[in-house]
Amino acid sequence: ELYGRKTLAGQQDFENLAWIQKQTGREPAVAALDFMDYSPSRVEHGAKPRGATEKAVAWVRAGGGILTYCWHWNAPADLLDQPGGQEWYKGFYTKATTFDIAAVLADPAGERYRLLLRDIDAIAAELRKFADADIPILWRPLHEAQGGWFWWGAKGPEPLVQLWHLLYRRLTRHHGLHNLIWVYSPPSGGLSASAWYPGDEWVDIVAPDIYAGRRPSMSAEWESAQVAYGGRKLVALGEGGDPPDPELMRTFQTRWSWFATWGGAFIRDASAEHLRKVFLDEDVITRDELPAWTKPSPQPDPASAPGLRRTYRNPIINYGGAADPTVLLYEGTYYLYPTTDSRGYDVFVSSDLVHWERKPKCFRDLRGGVWAPDVYHHAEDGKIYLYYTANDPDRRPRGKLVGVAVADHPLGPFEDKGVLVKGAIDAHLFRDDDGSLYLYYVMLPGGFQNFVQPMADPLTPKGEPKLILQPSEGWERRHGHVTEGPWMLKRNGVYYYMYSGSGANGPDYAIGYATATSPTGPFTKHPGNPIAQRGNGIFGPGHHCTAKGPDGRLWLIYHQKNTTKVDWDRFVTIDPLWFDDKGIIHIRLSRGTDEPAP
Repeated sequence: ELYGRKTLAGQQDFENLAWIQKQTGREPAVAALDFMDYSPSRVEHGAKPRGATEKAVAWVRAGGGILTYCWHWNAPADLLDQPGGQEWYKGFYTKATTFDIAAVLADPAGERYRLLLRDIDAIAAELRKFADADIPILWRPLHEAQGGWFWWGAKGPEPLVQLWHLLYRRLTRHHGLHNLIWVYSPPSGGLSASAWYPGDEWVDIVAPDIYAGRRPSMSAEWESAQVAYGGRKLVALGEGGDPPDPELMRTFQTRWSWFATWGGAFIRDASAEHLRKVFLDEDVITRDELPAWTKPSPQPDPASAPGLRRTYRNPIINYGGAADPTVLLYEGTYYLYPTTDSRGYDVFVSSDLVHWERKPKCFRDLRGGVWAPDVYHHAEDGKIYLYYTANDPDRRPRGKLVGVAVADHPLGPFEDKGVLVKGAIDAHLFRDDDGSLYLYYVMLPGGFQNFVQPMADPLTPKGEPKLILQPSEGWERRHGHVTEGPWMLKRNGVYYYMYSGSGANGPDYAIGYATATSPTGPFTKHPGNPIAQRGNGIFGPGHHCTAKGPDGRLWLIYHQKNTTKVDWDRFVTIDPLWFDDKGIIHIRLSRGTDEPAP
């Protein structure tokens, strides 16, 4: 409510805040800090942050105050480490590294991409400390990119925007950090460079870095920001070379949300008279004038921000009769693998569970009959495991088998590691809270009987399989005697074994579940089955997985049929799934209507 009338005073680094307080009797309200020394490549060379994050938490707790952080991100690799401006500790400069962000982003399976994520995760660990203390952060990453002097801007706008989006998804969706207010900081000449802007849904505040000598009005930069962002965003002064003159702010109406002056000579060479003029002005807010804080509300994802609420409309994928979807959330990105043809698996990639981009096939199998994939990321070795169904050439024409393939990245390529179970289809690997692994699958001999096989590791069965479920209910027998497509959920110590019944190519295909207190049973079928079935223009909902959406809710990813015909004309859909206070699963199905997006 004070924006446009008052400005928050800020300063880079705590020692400079203390110096200003000594000169003026007032301490800046905003402490501007830097995660630079937390960059892993600096730590590897001996940098010691020495509890800097904890010091910032203590500062806020001791007397209020606002924190803004930039990150002079030392390149994750390829430091030149040579004298003359290319030393390892200058690795955020383009001239001090050969790290090529465009090439790295183009190779998500590569080692440098892994290092990129390693670095983000290191900063996430520090940001988590603020989240745990209920402290919001004015988060100002990837600043001054248009200048090209930092490696993150050296390859142009497209890689920069991709990196911003990756950073956003990794921190908010993978790490669940919702205490961040995202601040976009171009250099003073870059305010109108729209190609560099990550987008309104990815940015909360615009705060240019302006170094324009002593006592600048900065009115041209202010006007550029108003024109470029049309009043949609608050505008602040992310970095400056001189504390802005309040008289000039009033004259030119350059009402920055806050300002922060850089350290060293930029602030220390300012006259005591000018400092007192700035920090004692009635329109400049210092730390002692801040109100008492209340717990901040969680920062919403762009999908749920007021005025930006998105919707989706099923189907989300209508390609090649796509069915039997499985979804893997890996490093902030969703990877979806459906049944599309009989010779391999396509991969679809999304940041939001709604908009999907098809990628090349990740696995091919000349035996044919390839369907119902299941994909699992094993944290212990970092590998991605693909459990597939294929034809068994030794047992034609009905013979099927379940096998497993392995890759270093969700996009593959996957290397076949051989057969796990003959006569089986529809495998699903479940990891329990204690790390134990269980492979669920369906045996065709005996009539769609469901088994569980304990696993020593993702490739190796342990002990004997156990029969846990088979067709017995009327809804499971409407088009054949079928219980298939297993999927396991665990909640409050209860194991929810979900499955689909009736024929997969008919309109009566439906979803049910059974519960147990052990992953190996015994399981009791829910008396309210099926919990998802035909009706209201929806046909054959089934063979699903679940995934937590960017909104934090649980989503059902499944397929529907186009018509009542018995055929394989199917498409992939998503809808919310939730538990009531009695632990009963509910699903709301949709098709062709606008629904609130994840």
